Amino acid sequence: MADKMANHYLNRMHRRINEYLIYKTPRVRNTDFMSFKKELLPTLRPVFFLSTGRTGTAFFARLLNRTNQYQAFHFPFPDFTGENVQAYKLYRQTGMGEAKISQALAQTFVAGRQQLLHKNFLYGKRYCETNNNLTFFAPALKYLFPEAKFVFVHRHPGEFIRSGLRRQWYQAHRYDIGRIYPDETSFYSQKWDQASSLEKIAWLWKETNEFILDFKEMVEAKDFYRFDFSEMNHETVQQLLQFMEADLPAGQISKLLKRPVNKQANGTYPEYENWSEQDKSSVRDICSQTAHKLGYKL
Repeated sequence: MADKMANHYLNRMHRRINEYLIYKTPRVRNTDFMSFKKELLPTLRPVFFLSTGRTGTAFFARLLNRTNQYQAFHFPFPDFTGENVQAYKLYRQTGMGEAKISQALAQTFVAGRQQLLHKNFLYGKRYCETNNNLTFFAPALKYLFPEAKFVFVHRHPGEFIRSGLRRQWYQAHRYDIGRIYPDETSFYSQKWDQASSLEKIAWLWKETNEFILDFKEMVEAKDFYRFDFSEMNHETVQQLLQFMEADLPAGQISKLLKRPVNKQANGTYPEYENWSEQDKSSVRDICSQTAHKLGYKL
């Protein structure tokens, strides 16, 4: 009996130490989990980053964790890789306004994040997740959290495609199971098997960003922010933090900008301006309309 009590005490202390290493401050609330889940969860004001991935999401998580207002997570467990693909399929079939789909996906999200959300609440931190595997959950997240904010991070299609080619996406890559594919009714589905990896990644860029732009129409302007990763600098980061109601000294921002996170080291492929005209033409055929909406020249 004494050993059991000692183990319980040690496990509890271990959890508290781990929490302190993450949050670095004492708890400011003592709300029990069931009361939090039943009464307070829908009142939270989390921030979610929506993107294709390869858009600095690890950097943004590190940046926000330097502020006093946020605890940000890049790829917490579970990472919702497969669920994100399913969310894309469901919303493309039914439309983003289907409440039953949003309710089911919201329940999935809560099951995977309720402990993190509760801990953030206890420590007085605002929750942020930069995980791009929540991008197609966006309507469900808005359904679950009416006061949520969303940051849409995008980059030039050439830069994104180059990154995907260097990582061998859609070439039997181990994470291709977590990437979206055209459904049977899509024009691109008929050409998919003959398409090059470059064309497939271009479609991924187009389809993901179009989904986010469609979702934008469901959200009030005050709750949605566009950030161009291709133009990231001290000023644009400051503007982002202002939107997120977060503070960080200018010196810390400058220091973080000089230390890239998750910088790609493997694979080689020329930069977009050095591509063949044929490859650039393929990108224009697929991405031109979306690129124009986002202010990119191809």
